[in-house]
Amino acid sequence: MPTFKIAIREHQERQDGKFPVSIRLTHNRASLYLPTDIYVTRKQFNPETKELTDKNISRRIDRDILDYEDLLLKGLGTNLKRFSAHEIKDYIEKQTATQGGAGIDFIAFSRGYIERIKKEKAEGYAKGFETLIRALIDFFGREPIYIKEINSKNLNAFADWLQTKREMIRVNQFGKQYKIERAGVSPQTVKDYLGDLRTLFTAAADYYNGEEEETTIISHNPFKRVEIKVNTQPDKRDLPVEDLAKIINCEIPTGIRTRRMELARDIFLLSFYLIGMNTADLFGELAEISEGRITYKRQKTTTRRKDEAIMSVKIEPEAEPLIEKYADPKGKRAFCFYQMYADFKGFNAGVNKGLKQLAETLDIDRGLSTYYARHTWATMASEDCEYNEMDVARALNHVGEDGGDFGKRLKVTRGYIHRRWEKTDKMNRQVLDFVAKNINNKV
Repeated sequence: MPTFKIAIREHQERQDGKFPVSIRLTHNRASLYLPTDIYVTRKQFNPETKELTDKNISRRIDRDILDYEDLLLKGLGTNLKRFSAHEIKDYIEKQTATQGGAGIDFIAFSRGYIERIKKEKAEGYAKGFETLIRALIDFFGREPIYIKEINSKNLNAFADWLQTKREMIRVNQFGKQYKIERAGVSPQTVKDYLGDLRTLFTAAADYYNGEEEETTIISHNPFKRVEIKVNTQPDKRDLPVEDLAKIINCEIPTGIRTRRMELARDIFLLSFYLIGMNTADLFGELAEISEGRITYKRQKTTTRRKDEAIMSVKIEPEAEPLIEKYADPKGKRAFCFYQMYADFKGFNAGVNKGLKQLAETLDIDRGLSTYYARHTWATMASEDCEYNEMDVARALNHVGEDGGDFGKRLKVTRGYIHRRWEKTDKMNRQVLDFVAKNINNKV
């Protein structure tokens, strides 16, 4: 077992004449120091032996030493020779700083994790985590939220709460509180929230836990007893070719009131022509245009996949005018949308609001959103151009994203293949030819 002894750090005298008191840890012939929050004057220790003469302080530190010994015995066992003095010290400091995991602020850790994601330029991916964090704070009614509170009991209650109509308090720019109401979300959205929560929880466990199982600080798995029943088939959000024709052929008059509809129409069609490229990637910094292709990393999955979710699409003639129209004149990004909106959230909300207005104007009986472009392309590739589901999944960069053994095997196989994109280019051209053939004069 390591030995502990009270140590006066006489060479670290402060300006007020006081000296810090530490606990010297000796293990495997190495000595390190664990700091305390105690400072003493020369009157409180023997200058020759460097031992404390203040019995109250001595008893207090002795209790800390007993706690350290108990901590090591319970956490690491009796065979501590396999650990270095540095590992012993690190374990004690982590355990005491986080109260054995109970003191870890999950919200503070998550915000730091989100900032790291943003630095990797995956802003669209980060937005999902930010939404989750706001929901957790609303559910608990406070922050911090500690890691031990992320347990199955609270997660099941959180899942139920998300699906009910709820009222929350917000603070405006003038510091005044106001109430907002939220409708309950779908079970699929709850599943998405919990998926993001699992990602953050796993990241926290990886950060705080040591490589050895004995040094685990976060040991519980809150997701074992959480199960949300979800219809695995997502809502069908594809447009028939007649409605797509209305969007392609519509003429929007110029004017302030119609600018949002014009942008929404253009973004919808740009997404469709680029095989469902979503708004996060159109807005973000991870796309570049070169040699007649647009290449980007899908922000939704780039940090979760070894291949960084790279996607490359040939720019077909249908897309060229829109790409030229919204090219970034500064050359910092592929498109200029970041100059039109302060952030992705505002951009996405504005486009979807414009699409709702466009659907009403064109008498399209759908809750039109940007997702419809991606879903419509996928449906036409499968049902009208007769590509199989695996080819469509590959074109949409979905292959290997799902869990399970089959998804894992696909990831392994994908690692063997040097993607050349010709097949995807051919698919996209066939989809666009199908559309061109069927929309003539269909308004």
